[in-house]
Amino acid sequence: MQIRKKNVIFDFDSTLIKKESLELILEPILKEFPNKLKEIENITNLGMQGEINFRESLEKRLAIASPTKARIEDFVITHCPNLLTAGILELIVELKQAGFNIWIFSGGLTDSIIPFAEYLGIDKNNIFAVDVVWGENGSFYSLDNTNGACDSKLSAFEKARSLFTGEVIAVGDGYTDYQLYESGFVDKFVAYTEHVARENVTSKAKHIANSVHELRDLLFL
Repeated sequence: MQIRKKNVIFDFDSTLIKKESLELILEPILKEFPNKLKEIENITNLGMQGEINFRESLEKRLAIASPTKARIEDFVITHCPNLLTAGILELIVELKQAGFNIWIFSGGLTDSIIPFAEYLGIDKNNIFAVDVVWGENGSFYSLDNTNGACDSKLSAFEKARSLFTGEVIAVGDGYTDYQLYESGFVDKFVAYTEHVARENVTSKAKHIANSVHELRDLLFL
C-alpha cells in the first residue's frame, strides 16, 4: 500500500457519524431495561471524558449487554449512510484528492464501521477498531485485541505506527482522541464538537471545529 505524506485519523462515533454506535446497537436489546441503557451511556461518557480508561469502559459496557452479529447487521441497514455527519463524504473525497491518507481509529466495533467506511471510500485496512470473535450462532464470544484497539487508541497507534509517514492529524470528540496528540503520536488535534462538546477536551484543544466546514478549514491550514 502506498503511504501518502499527509494523514487524517478520524474518530467514528460522534465524529464521522452523529451518535454513539454501540449504544444504538444495544438499544433494541435493552428496550425493556432503560436503566441498563442509561448505565451504558454513563459509562461511555466517563470513558470519553477520560475519567476511566477505555478498556475498563468497554468491558463494563459489554458486561451489561453484548452485541450480536444480527444486531450489527440491523444497525447498518437502518443507519448507513444516513447517520453520517452531514458533509463528511464530500470532505473525505476532497481530502483524498488532495493527497491525504484517511484512517479511522475507534473504540467502536469494526463490523459496524466497515460499511460506513466503504461508503466513504476508506480502505478497511485503515480501520483500527474493536474486533469481535463471534460464536457459531452469531452471538458475542470474545474480543480479538490483535490490533491493540481493545486497550486504547494509543495501543492501536503503536501497532500501526510503521504505516504512517509525514504529518498526522487526529480528529474526534473524545479524550481518547486528544491523548494521541498529548502523547506526541500525532502532530495536530482537532476537537470535533458538532454532536458532543466535552469540556475536558475542548479546554485542552488548540483547534476546535463545530462543523465539517470549520473542520475543512483547519485541515487545509
